[in-house]
Amino acid sequence: MTLFGLDFGEIAALFGTFLTAGGAAYWVLRARLARDFAARDTVDEIDGRLGEVEGKLNSIPTHADLQRVADRVGAVESRMTGLQSELQALRDLMTISTRHTSETMSRIERQLTVLLQHELQKEKGL
Repeated sequence: MTLFGLDFGEIAALFGTFLTAGGAAYWVLRARLARDFAARDTVDEIDGRLGEVEGKLNSIPTHADLQRVADRVGAVESRMTGLQSELQALRDLMTISTRHTSETMSRIERQLTVLLQHELQKEKGL
């Protein structure tokens, strides 16, 4: 029997050659693709880890959050600067007040000393 001028043996040999070449090409292509693409379990593992990372990234502060914190810290800093000047004014006032209190106490002590001496001299004179 002949087909296209080829007998059955030649057709079987040609078919076998094509089948062998196709099988070899399939295995080469499969090995190459296995090297280029990850296995399903590896993809699932990476997907799980990526989900964890995304969850953590969603919980970190945004630029707007950090800007609000920076604004609040700046406001506290300016208030603290104002408080420092007020505190210095209070220190100065306390220093002046202490000095005046000390002077007043000295005057009172002098007057009490004079009164005490006067009373003592009065008792001696009796």
